[in-house]
Amino acid sequence: MNVIKAPKILLPKQSIDLKKWSVIACDQFTSEPEYWQELSKLVKDSPSTLQMIYPEVYLGKNEDERIQSINQHMKQYLQNGYFEEPKECFVLVDRKTAYKERRLGLVISVDLDAYDYSEKTNSLIRATEKTVVSRIPPRVKIRKDALLEIPHIQLLMDDRDLHIIENLYQRRHDFSKIYDFELNMNGGHLIGYQIDETKNIISDLEKLIKDNLLFIVGDGNHSLATAKACWE
Repeated sequence: MNVIKAPKILLPKQSIDLKKWSVIACDQFTSEPEYWQELSKLVKDSPSTLQMIYPEVYLGKNEDERIQSINQHMKQYLQNGYFEEPKECFVLVDRKTAYKERRLGLVISVDLDAYDYSEKTNSLIRATEKTVVSRIPPRVKIRKDALLEIPHIQLLMDDRDLHIIENLYQRRHDFSKIYDFELNMNGGHLIGYQIDETKNIISDLEKLIKDNLLFIVGDGNHSLATAKACWE
């Protein structure tokens, strides 16, 4: 069973202002509408992922209109040629915030059949929190006609020897830098490196399997549960 593979990644063209393009995950600041209002003022009419996500602070408010707008923006952005050609690769991510000098991550894709949010599961990918099943249908509605996928899911692994991602970071100059910019709303700084050769990395990741466990979902569990519901 091949649990991990390289995703097909769409990046905006170089003419796009990445500081306005990139926004925080939709499930953040759910009790602070003023954050999203300020972000909207910053972005204005510029191309932005803000127009392609549903901030959860607005759930239950004009849902049909907002979902229709999301779908229209996705279609418009594709038609307007805002994206580079898809890259089938991993992306090594280096993020700096006011709280931490460096947070490293690796953008991958996983087999949804290897994920199960049930409490008593033996799946390779498991949830770390109780999944509220009633929260899935509204998210399915949002994804139903969406042309693009903009995930914010974080998976955690037990690489206590810091063998995989940290080693890739030490070799970062071997990879093409595909973005390097300041995030908006005091979000810090983000750098991404394109990794085309993924076979050995996948092999190293799969060696971490212990007691039939590879990843646990650190953030975005309901988004992953929704993705699986749509897949099924």
